[in-house]
Amino acid sequence: KILQQIAADKFNSHGMNLQAIAYSLTALMTGCWLEYLLSPGSFKPQDAVQACFAFLASFFPDFKQLDETI
Repeated sequence: KILQQIAADKFNSHGMNLQAIAYSLTALMTGCWLEYLLSPGSFKPQDAVQACFAFLASFFPDFKQLDETI
């Protein structure tokens, strides 16, 4: 539902629907969390945040600006 609210004219689906994008983001976040638990010294939470913003920026260009401020 949140992705529907932020989808705008600049939205580029790359052939995916919003549900598939949401599932992919969830999988990315789960993978980051698992990596952090398995290797806490080598994977930083900030890396996960940047990865998620980069993923979202590929669909929603406005997220690129947010990624650069973090």
